[in-house]
Amino acid sequence: MKILLVVNSDIGRSNTIGFRFGKIAVELKNQGISFSILARANYYDFKVKIPFYKNYLARFFNALRIYLFPFLNFRRIDVWLFDKFVLRSLKKNSNFDLVHLGEYLPKSMEFLKNKGVRIFLDIPIGHHKYSQYLQEQGFKMDGEIGEMPTYLNKAINLSDVIVAPSLFVKKTLEMAGFSDKKIEIVPFGADLLKEFGESGIKERLSERPLRFIFSGAVNYRKGINFLLEAWDKLNLENAELLICGRVYKTIKKEIRKYKNNNVKFLGFVSVKEYLRNSHVFVFPTLLEGSAKSVYEAMSCGLPVITTENAGSIVENGQSGFIVDIGDVNGLIDKISYFYNNHNKIEEMGISAFQKVKQYTWENYGKNVVNLYLK
Repeated sequence: MKILLVVNSDIGRSNTIGFRFGKIAVELKNQGISFSILARANYYDFKVKIPFYKNYLARFFNALRIYLFPFLNFRRIDVWLFDKFVLRSLKKNSNFDLVHLGEYLPKSMEFLKNKGVRIFLDIPIGHHKYSQYLQEQGFKMDGEIGEMPTYLNKAINLSDVIVAPSLFVKKTLEMAGFSDKKIEIVPFGADLLKEFGESGIKERLSERPLRFIFSGAVNYRKGINFLLEAWDKLNLENAELLICGRVYKTIKKEIRKYKNNNVKFLGFVSVKEYLRNSHVFVFPTLLEGSAKSVYEAMSCGLPVITTENAGSIVENGQSGFIVDIGDVNGLIDKISYFYNNHNKIEEMGISAFQKVKQYTWENYGKNVVNLYLK
């Protein structure tokens, strides 16, 4: 069997889709399966074919979006360029049994389809149709959602198997009209802290103030406005809320009123040390695939308050709580529960830690490769 991994990212670079594809490549190597890689850059010692513009163009576009033009979308240009690069490569060599793509590349996929190559498409986040639905329901989003990119649904239609990280992503695909597609769910993984264990959870519980923590992009999509409103209404004594992540321009004005002594905006930080010294993780997101931040929090032994849309592995009532999106009262109720029941922080924290231990990145790579071999 010959496999081609195609990812519009940097193979092996942390916090990217390329990191996950790197884990798949490691497992293919371990099993002695022949594979090739097309990607923007390489952080491993694998042989990777890279476009002439490498990862510089994507970083440039991302910087423009973040710092200058938050409402402009450069994705179409990025996808079009990468699709051209992949198609040129395939015309030189398409001798593969299976191609796993981490990007919507309709021209390349059409070429592969005509060659009879089996196509796996990685979809790491809820479908665009669901973003439109959220906006129609009155949820604030970070910029206009706009029309659905034509390349997106075309690529989905051309795929044979969709690899999704959660049931939530599968539901959004079904909402978008793809209920007939073969969708395989493979949850993401977590980097477990070898030196951390259940004893660390128990020791932390005696620390004060009681710390609730959020990590991720501080924007509307992550539901931070609902968390801040809930926290403000609670007005808890001897408790604080830590916000880890870069604040988006779109929400800066709204969150100014919540900056007080027991809400700390820490900016873009190395979050694990803060997680290890906190008690409860709160992540009321509107739209994810399977939020990495939740895995990280669970690996540090924190119970989690989140939404179904996080696509998480949290078991409601065991390793945390699932609340409805935009439900301020639900957040108030669950934050209050932990505030008033410290023993449950320990109990559910241990449950979260035990649960996430099943989801290592090594297991993720094995699970994806097992799909190839079905």
